[in-house]
Amino acid sequence: MSSSQPVSQETSQTAFTASLPVSQPGTQSASQLDSNWAFLNHTTLTEGQTLPQSVSDLTKALYDIQFALDQSAIVVITDANGVITFVNDKFCDISQYNRAELIGKTHRVVNSGYHSKNFFKHMWHTIQSGHVWKGEIQNQAKDGSLYWVDTTIVPFLDSERKPYQFVAISHDITQKKHIEADRERAIEQAVYTEHLERINRDLDQFAYITSHDLKAPLRGIISLTEWIAEDLESVLTDSTREQMDLLKNRVYRMEQLINGILSYSRVGRIKESKTQVSIHLLLTEVIDSLSPPEGFTIKIQSDPLIFDTPKIALQQVFSNLISNAIKYHPSPRHGVLDISWKMISKQWACFRVMDNGNGIPDNATEKVFQMFQTLQPKEDATSTGVGLAIVKKIVEELSGSIQIDTNYKGGAAFEFDWPLN
Repeated sequence: MSSSQPVSQETSQTAFTASLPVSQPGTQSASQLDSNWAFLNHTTLTEGQTLPQSVSDLTKALYDIQFALDQSAIVVITDANGVITFVNDKFCDISQYNRAELIGKTHRVVNSGYHSKNFFKHMWHTIQSGHVWKGEIQNQAKDGSLYWVDTTIVPFLDSERKPYQFVAISHDITQKKHIEADRERAIEQAVYTEHLERINRDLDQFAYITSHDLKAPLRGIISLTEWIAEDLESVLTDSTREQMDLLKNRVYRMEQLINGILSYSRVGRIKESKTQVSIHLLLTEVIDSLSPPEGFTIKIQSDPLIFDTPKIALQQVFSNLISNAIKYHPSPRHGVLDISWKMISKQWACFRVMDNGNGIPDNATEKVFQMFQTLQPKEDATSTGVGLAIVKKIVEELSGSIQIDTNYKGGAAFEFDWPLN
């Protein structure tokens, strides 16, 4: 029965009373009913009233109960073998099957496969023993969608206390289960986030200790190398001096590598608040800190650009790109670096950093962004293979991207997207 349409009392009474007899052998009579159900006998027998009139009144009361159930509950009746003999409209609506597809079938027609065999075995044992079963069940509708119901199954017993039919009354709790699942996922995410934060704190502590314990001996090696070179200056050969310089360069490279690894590990773990940044002022600060050699020209687009952003992160990106352009230029005194930008949208800008150096081979455009990958000889003390990996990680942490323009043949051209405001 649909709640939006009038119900045929005659049809409804016939269907319901056929499945729910008013009185069965061994059951309570109307006069023995719990006082809470006394309203069923709402018309008492008076002088001259016949029994059929009383039965008619009781039947109407049962029909009224059925109508009330139809408005709020999913009702299914089965025989003693679990074969469906009656379903109400709400069961048809939620399962998407019509009555012809349900009557004569068992509940396997809506079995989702979620519950174990033991789950249904326990349910069946309970109701066959004459006890009421209550629980939550996940079913599958005709279109494959899943839904949850909170179900109570009541066995109707004959005179020998054996079930002759079962009535299942359910309520749709799908939305409730979704809310519970979302809450559980939120709790799991919170626990996972707390776990990551604890790991990050441990990593920070480890990084600090490692940095201190490794860098101090390296500085000691540099000092010892310089003292030895001074003490043996008079007897050192050109070959020995070269070896000593190589030793100092290797130690210096190791220190730079440690610094690079620490910087890389901190990206994304230490959140930086946004501040208003003038791109011209920021680039001026970065260039001054790098002290380009005399003759190295850096051109900056004249258009002003001011926006809110994590300033230190953007400084790191430009510092690495500009530093690489200077360090790896074959002739720094004739180097030219061009920095420009264009607006992609109100939220994004694309920055372009181009130099006139040796460029990057097409087959190495991905390699240079990987940790410890470099196009320079391993003996080069300034090359650690970490700088561009840091740049890529910073940009991607802010949901941007960075790539090399392989069509630019004058040197290396890096383009990266950066969020504005």
